[in-house]
Amino acid sequence: MAAKRFPGFDISLAEFSPEQQDQLRALIRQLVLLRESEVLTITYTDTSRPAAGEVGKVIFNTTDGQLNVDDGTNWTLPDGTAT
Repeated sequence: MAAKRFPGFDISLAEFSPEQQDQLRALIRQLVLLRESEVLTITYTDTSRPAAGEVGKVIFNTTDGQLNVDDGTNWTLPDGTAT
């Protein structure tokens, strides 16, 4: 079975671990909801963001200038790198 490609992105989910795939799917769902609702993502800094614990929650971190994804335990970048 061929890997699913996403228009405009030179990646496929097959290139990521199952855990990273789940995080990317959660991020994509959040971005779609954000676009549909036209509500801005809440912004935080490293010191003001809430504790991780809500899987799939996405915030914009002004400290690192990145979207941060809650994996249930830690805040990570969309690629799974801890922040």
